Amino acid sequence: MKSWAVPKGPSLDPADKRLAMETEDHPLEYADFEGAIPEGNYGAGPVIIWDRGTFEPVGDVPISQQYRQGELKFILRGSKLRGSFVLVRLRRPHTTGKPWLLIKHRDSEAHSGWKIEHHDGSVVSGRSLCQVKEGLPASGTGEGSDPGRLVGARKAPMPQIVHPMLATLVDEPFTDPEWLFEIKWDGVRALAWLRRGSVQLCSRTGRVITHRYPELASLPKQVQADEAILDGEIVVLDDDGRSNFERLQARINITSPSSSLQRQAPVTYCLFDLIYCDGYDLRHTPLLSRKQLLRHILKPGLPFVYGDHQLEKGRELTAVARKKHLEGIIGKRMSSLYWETRSRDWVKFKLTRELEAAIGGYTAPRSSRRYFGALLLGLYEGESLRFIGGAGTGFDIGTQKAVYEELKRLRSADCPFDHAPRTREKAYWVKPKLAARVRYANWTQDGRLRAPVLILLPKDRKARDCQFSTETPVPVSTALTRRTR
Repeated sequence: MKSWAVPKGPSLDPADKRLAMETEDHPLEYADFEGAIPEGNYGAGPVIIWDRGTFEPVGDVPISQQYRQGELKFILRGSKLRGSFVLVRLRRPHTTGKPWLLIKHRDSEAHSGWKIEHHDGSVVSGRSLCQVKEGLPASGTGEGSDPGRLVGARKAPMPQIVHPMLATLVDEPFTDPEWLFEIKWDGVRALAWLRRGSVQLCSRTGRVITHRYPELASLPKQVQADEAILDGEIVVLDDDGRSNFERLQARINITSPSSSLQRQAPVTYCLFDLIYCDGYDLRHTPLLSRKQLLRHILKPGLPFVYGDHQLEKGRELTAVARKKHLEGIIGKRMSSLYWETRSRDWVKFKLTRELEAAIGGYTAPRSSRRYFGALLLGLYEGESLRFIGGAGTGFDIGTQKAVYEELKRLRSADCPFDHAPRTREKAYWVKPKLAARVRYANWTQDGRLRAPVLILLPKDRKARDCQFSTETPVPVSTALTRRTR
């Protein structure tokens, strides 16, 4: 193996230019060795496998020629190190050894302010260098992967029902040393129950959706645990690695997708939390510990990815998300427990203007429309449904017909809104059972959506859950000062 020693360790921060001293070639057996090398031997001391994975040369120049030219470009796909890197040979006179610089390129895997001390431990056993030096054995999937050692872990049977923890919408991003920040994925929230080789996926409303995503059946092979409950988001990625909700729509309501559809809209499961693991309930374990354990037991590889995070720097991550045209970011208090409700210990900041509203009626069709003119939308304030506007665009004739068939079954003589809205065309009322996801320009001064466009009718959302308190942002200062569930 071609080998370099990196005294300060590698980094995912492009601002870190790490000295990498080229060493003699190492035997291939070193790739799998973990333990203590006795004194008097080459490389004496404790050794761990800090990361492992594959590399891919970049560019048309053969890797051997790149090496001779002193500039190696490659992509790493490991558990900790991911994305594009370069090794550049330093040509300095009077310098001993063979110094190079290891530099992370700016790509979707780059993390400003990334610290290696937050990613310690063997990727194989979870042990630290100190534990290897002291001869402490690995336990199960690793000393660092023993759920019983985590603060707040409770010995208990696997819960049959878990409600996902939800984030509070805030009006601006922030930076705070007590918080970590993740990219906000635009997909379908799903909890995964793993039981001795099998997996069951459930939506946020508890509906079993395993059969909708057959390519995720291999998840138990990627998780080093007999029993576990994981939390994540099912997405379809575009060519730039962004979640694309429009492409995912083709999969959402298909109970048995064909092989052709799976190829056209391949799903990825981004896993960002661990709720239960091998006999231990982790809902009262701090978030950062849950995520560290998840990283230990998960072997990432498509269609499964680990939902990584950035410590402290929410504003900086938002700037990256805005530049890459992402939906937004999620902020989570590092010490937060897993509350099965909406909490201000988790917050979300959206870069796109979207919300989910209850459908309270529709208007008669106009011009070339065949089924209806616009959907009449509202948000709940307590028990009252308040009208916020009508969405008259965003559906083709096929979608319009399908929506109309659902609306007909819900027709009602009573207006569900607290005040009946004025409409140009005749209005028809429906029982508010359906939710609609819409994109809009902004809010008007009289509390209406400007230019709402229908995106879809989410099957995993109840209309009663479409509340002003959850679909409109609270001041970020409120979220930071009130630690409520």
